[in-house]
Amino acid sequence: MNIERQIKQKIYAKKHEFFLIIPLGLEKIASEELKTFNVEHKVEKGGITVEEKIDKLYELNLRTRVATRILMRIANFKSLYASNLKNGIAAIEWLLFLKENSNFTIIVKSRKSKLYHSGLIEETVVKEILKYSEKNSLNYKFDKDGHKIYIRVENDRATVSIDSSGEMLYKRGYKKYSSIAPLRENIAAAILLKYWDKDIKLLDPMTGSGTFSLEANLIKNSIAPGLNREFAFMDWNNFKEKSFNFIKKSILNESLNEKTNIEASDINSELIEKTKLNFNSFETLEKPQVKDFFDIIPEIDKGFLILNLPYGLRIEKNKKFYSQIAKKLRKDFKGWQSVILYPRDISFPLDGEIMKFSNGGFPINLLFSTIK
Repeated sequence: MNIERQIKQKIYAKKHEFFLIIPLGLEKIASEELKTFNVEHKVEKGGITVEEKIDKLYELNLRTRVATRILMRIANFKSLYASNLKNGIAAIEWLLFLKENSNFTIIVKSRKSKLYHSGLIEETVVKEILKYSEKNSLNYKFDKDGHKIYIRVENDRATVSIDSSGEMLYKRGYKKYSSIAPLRENIAAAILLKYWDKDIKLLDPMTGSGTFSLEANLIKNSIAPGLNREFAFMDWNNFKEKSFNFIKKSILNESLNEKTNIEASDINSELIEKTKLNFNSFETLEKPQVKDFFDIIPEIDKGFLILNLPYGLRIEKNKKFYSQIAKKLRKDFKGWQSVILYPRDISFPLDGEIMKFSNGGFPINLLFSTIK
């Protein structure tokens, strides 16, 4: 059987299992998002499993605002010993995914299994893929920047997956500038999806590089976050370019181009000049302004305020900063809904609902409150 026929029968004609990697603590929000796509799924700790045909993989990469990356499961087999792993990897028809002259790398995770040595697992997998390459004259190369092959050995079973996304999905492709340690776009989007009514004015007065305002604009105008970037699956041997282009065009046609009631600002004038470069990607967004949060007096009684508070040694030592923020909110923002992000080791003097998560490994508290 030639490879084209195999691709049609083994890839296009069947449903496959896809795993969306989700930041811990945001699984429920990601699940609610998938419901809006009419996608059946199963929620797990740190991810969501979907069983669909390959076209849905394209759509999910384009649409999802919350996932970090999406893996496609390609094999699952018993793996008590290295010989089991060797035979399982040897049985995979790698040409269904990896084109001639492809580079690949291996990411290994093992737990609760006799086969636990990650170095041995990687060596075994690499050797078998290169053996397959040589047998079929494909010139595959092991390279850290190549296609990511994930090997998870758990409870003496091996699951083999291939990364479909490439760069992390929070890299939307529209940002020209990022501040130091910015909040990741998928986390900002998850927060907005959970707490923000997109018909209510959003005030982003410590905007930094503009992540919250930019993500809010995408949500408000129904713009899929992946429309402006490429994905790893586009370099797979089974990639259906016509199907992908049709799906992308259909999603693009859902986009709106309406002015958004989003106001972004920051006290740092040098930062704002750089952040304007990001806002230039969207005509619908008002450019960010240089303002001190403590000078802002809202002109409306109700709105949505998002504060991604600065942190670091200088701020952490100045505990008064947080009490000054709370005092300002009570004085001038009564009736407003607020989301406040701050370091987990700080106690913020305002009542509300707290959610815990991490951004780039840094532990953060989210406080949601209706200011009284």
